[in-house]
Amino acid sequence: MKKDNELCSQKNNELIQNYAWNLNKSELKIFEYLCCCVNTEHYNKEKNIIRASIKNMAMELNIHNLADGGIDYKRFADTIKKLRDKSVIVDTETAIKNIAVIGDWEIDKRTKEFICYMTHSFKEFTTVFSQGYTFTELKLINEMMSKYTINLYYLVQSWNGKEHITVDINYLRKKLQVPKSSYDNIGKFKQILDNSVDELNRLIQHYNHIGDEISYEIHKQGKKYSTITIYLHNRVSVNDYIFYDYSKLPIEISFETDEDKEIYIDEWIEHHYGSIDYEKYYTLFTAIPEIVHKYKVDKVDAIFSIVSEYVNIINDRYADIIMKAEMLINRFNNRKWYNNYEKNTEKDAYLHYLKSFECWCEQQKKYKQ
Repeated sequence: MKKDNELCSQKNNELIQNYAWNLNKSELKIFEYLCCCVNTEHYNKEKNIIRASIKNMAMELNIHNLADGGIDYKRFADTIKKLRDKSVIVDTETAIKNIAVIGDWEIDKRTKEFICYMTHSFKEFTTVFSQGYTFTELKLINEMMSKYTINLYYLVQSWNGKEHITVDINYLRKKLQVPKSSYDNIGKFKQILDNSVDELNRLIQHYNHIGDEISYEIHKQGKKYSTITIYLHNRVSVNDYIFYDYSKLPIEISFETDEDKEIYIDEWIEHHYGSIDYEKYYTLFTAIPEIVHKYKVDKVDAIFSIVSEYVNIINDRYADIIMKAEMLINRFNNRKWYNNYEKNTEKDAYLHYLKSFECWCEQQKKYKQ
């Protein structure tokens, strides 16, 4: 697919975090190019064929001699051959899947076209695996000098919106495809990771996608290195999330400014609910504390039904139901009932909030009477 006339792709977060590519740098870049061709003029979904000019591929993959039939031409053909013999392993909770990407392929010397007959697995891949929120850009990947950086980039993008994440150190080694020789050598592993983090930070900052650096910290359990925390200092502009078609919940995003957050919430509600009940949803999204509200429609409706039942507590004849609802919720939140409610038996913070809100409303009603 294309964004701002640049090739890019979307992948499923969960599957990204559970894949095992086992591809080298050149194979990863070509694989990414093929993924980016989906939903463009290069891909015929019905015939499951990707067709692109060698000149176009040379430009997109930064292989300058590819179009001239030079040494890069042969290297490209060799890489395609190797990629055809490899597959992607996706290990999820329910299954382990083997995805073969390329079937037959050819380079038409007359038309200077690359024609790739994709596998059935790839077609399934493009309709399932590519329906997700991990956004990657081909131009960034093409500038990466190491497969470790590419794999780290995939992971970091799948974690976007989080401030930090802690994983098992062997999980990260496997994800980056670090050689087995480094498994018992923390010095070698740190060197690989340092180089990848530095390169990724440099590229991301160059393209102005993330304001601060990515950093990490390795933790010990006893004398053994056990886990690693990746810090994602990614305060992002709301414009970066328009591409996600408002798939992420507002609470899952860390915004640069409050204005960006308000814009995103506004657009998110409009996208999911349209103009129907817009005021109702906007009122509740802005009035309910984020720690107990996950922006789900059923929860919004449940809270609003309580508000509607007790809204007559507010003695303001000039205020409509929306204004009264906001006043009622804010008054409740200011008293922090959801933090000290004595009957806190629910593990779910939302249910605890709902019950304590209803209890508080009952007390306000009795007090008014």
